[in-house]
Amino acid sequence: MADSAPTVDLTTCDLEPIHIIGRIQSFGWLLSFSSDWIINHVSLNCQTLFGREAQDLIGFSAVEFLAPEAMHDIRTRLQILGSADTVERLFELDLLGDGRLFDVAVHVSGRSFVLEIEQHDATSRRDFVSYVRPMIERLRQSASVEKLCASAARHLRGLTGFDRVMVYRFEGDGAGK
Repeated sequence: MADSAPTVDLTTCDLEPIHIIGRIQSFGWLLSFSSDWIINHVSLNCQTLFGREAQDLIGFSAVEFLAPEAMHDIRTRLQILGSADTVERLFELDLLGDGRLFDVAVHVSGRSFVLEIEQHDATSRRDFVSYVRPMIERLRQSASVEKLCASAARHLRGLTGFDRVMVYRFEGDGAGK
């Protein structure tokens, strides 16, 4: 029987639309809502998190699904987003009010606010500043943009544990290199 898995070709990575909402890692969930908290996009696997089919969440208010304390924390983070490229993170958030803890990234995509949600890993270290501060210092010492990007990708790979981390520069037409 032939292997039907596609082969990885790193020469086409620039064609991957990683900056457009639509995909999320299998261990996480994505929820997007408008400025009035109406859900406008969810990842298909949100049924496992919210107990309702993904398409059944669209059009409802996020306040119907998220705990009041979590909503308060998310609203606070949305107010301090510096720019459209800024991501704020919340750790150990009781998102649903049921005692389960999640780590959440909050950012803006177009006219929507996006939550990228992962189950909190209690075994991971939580003092991220102690990781990032020395990395930033090393990045400041980079002699060129190319060396800065290579160093940033290497450090991010070490921080996240991902197999591959790449730095993209997106062109005006959406392509990247």
